[in-house]
Amino acid sequence: MRPTPLRGLLIALSLLAASLLEAGCTSYGRPMFEVALEANATLEPGPSLLVPGDTVSILWLATSDTPERSITADVRPDGKTTLGSLGEVQIGGLTAAEAEAPIRALIAKQYPNSPASDVNITFGLQGIRSVYVMGDVIEPGEVPIKGRMSMVEALAAAGGPRKETAMLEYALLVRWSQAEKRQRSWRIDASVERWEEGAALLLQPHDVIFIPNTPIDDVDIWVDQYIRRMLPFPGVAAPPVY
Repeated sequence: MRPTPLRGLLIALSLLAASLLEAGCTSYGRPMFEVALEANATLEPGPSLLVPGDTVSILWLATSDTPERSITADVRPDGKTTLGSLGEVQIGGLTAAEAEAPIRALIAKQYPNSPASDVNITFGLQGIRSVYVMGDVIEPGEVPIKGRMSMVEALAAAGGPRKETAMLEYALLVRWSQAEKRQRSWRIDASVERWEEGAALLLQPHDVIFIPNTPIDDVDIWVDQYIRRMLPFPGVAAPPVY
């Protein structure tokens, strides 16, 4: 059976945890409240990105020559959707506005004489938006998110860190910036005693939290190798680390 993107991510991060045992010591992350001031400023209030379970509907309006017809399809776990005879298109990780362009390109290729004004494209945001809490927590995996959720709330939803081994002072947050088309990463001291300091560190869909059980040295390298390449989408650029 072909592994799902999340299953692949879990496997990769399990291998990563083992490889990190050989990593050298490094400094703690920045205090959570300090990172919150910076990371919260990158939260994007704009349109939601399309995820598996969302739908796309195409409606050709009736004309004197043709009757009204339509196609409706779901976004699959790989981010693609099959639009009947139009073919397959990758739209996962795009906004609805961004996804409309490749869909219209398929329509224009198959129906070159169909005016764009005769075709309506709509999207239904029905899929579950999630953050990923990985590493040394009780229940690693996807955590559904509606609106904003704090990093502390996400850790709690994942069962909390493993008290004996989790190294919260080396926590990592990886975020896709849709506006900049790149990933950003922060090394965070998320020790329990810092949870009540200052403003909460807020999350948005597709964020990844990783709690290691050993210090992480080359953060930029492993984020590129394990996070960017394993998440189904979005993410196309190597992230800087702050």
